[in-house]
Amino acid sequence: MRIREVAPVTTLPGSGLTTAPAGEGPEPVDRYSLAAESTGANLIPRPPAFAERVERIRPPEVPGQPRRVTPTYQQTSPAWVDPEGDAHLIRLLDRIPERLVGALFSHLLRGEKWDQRDGSVRPPHRVGREAPVDVQALGRDFQDLVRETGIRPTLGPEHKWSPEAKKYRRLGFWRRVGNWMRGGQDFPTPDVPASKLFLLLATGQTARFALTGKESALETALMRRPDRSVTPSDLLRESYVLNQGDLYATLLTAENVLARDPYDPRRDEQPLQRKLEYLRNDTPEVGDNFAAWYHFFGTALYALKRPAWLAQVVARTETAGSILLEGPDRQEAFINRQGAEFGSLLRRMVAEEAHLTRN
Repeated sequence: MRIREVAPVTTLPGSGLTTAPAGEGPEPVDRYSLAAESTGANLIPRPPAFAERVERIRPPEVPGQPRRVTPTYQQTSPAWVDPEGDAHLIRLLDRIPERLVGALFSHLLRGEKWDQRDGSVRPPHRVGREAPVDVQALGRDFQDLVRETGIRPTLGPEHKWSPEAKKYRRLGFWRRVGNWMRGGQDFPTPDVPASKLFLLLATGQTARFALTGKESALETALMRRPDRSVTPSDLLRESYVLNQGDLYATLLTAENVLARDPYDPRRDEQPLQRKLEYLRNDTPEVGDNFAAWYHFFGTALYALKRPAWLAQVVARTETAGSILLEGPDRQEAFINRQGAEFGSLLRRMVAEEAHLTRN
């Protein structure tokens, strides 16, 4: 059997896909035929099946300790469909049951809130009983922003599961259960029928799995501001201009910058945090300002892409989970609901073209 030459092949950055240049020339060989394999030619190897790709993500084995997957994956360039990232995300989700149980017992044993995570007893303070953000005023600021910049807003595309991941998630849980029974991994999380966006927001992992490519520019702009001077309106403006009116990318860029390393015990000491105004309505400023900012923009992002009623259900569910794991926090409950309200407002303004006028 005659073997045809292989056309030059390039890799699309961040996608894991390959393509050959168009135009005249020899037809590419079937890279996966037995004939091609028998020649020993310099051919592109067949990509591993998605199930094998998932099961291949295994941490080093430590004698006497269970295998645990930690979030080591990091996108290096924007990819709205990312099979490799999907495989890592599925394995990362397998740690949810263990982490939930661990966080719950840790909270019960400590008897203190997450914002006391450094182990010290913070001064007693009054948690604000009023909503900290004026959503309608922020909406009016957005109308001004559109008129001033002349940039027309769009909802923008959403990050989605790859076709391989969608197919795998039908029965992949049972494959991982079998792998667990053989001692190859921790007990897996059932593959609930949830969107990739929802799971990334729920786990605080958008900055690892859903880059927009504008994060560095946004952070640079914010770091030039005086301490405690950046407002939600300022952040929205900077990100909106960088993303040329794509509201999904606008809110996601903000979320990625705000929620970087959300599990860092000293996250409130990150340099960017000094630039943000104290968003909570507390006295004095000792609440969890880190969570206040990224919860607001995260719930707004979800509401931008979902019906208002569903966004509010998710916001309240997130609040209930926080109460269970961290204790009640009225300000966080306000912020979750207000973020969802703001995202729904943006969605409605775009649909009704309300951004063109201001009452």
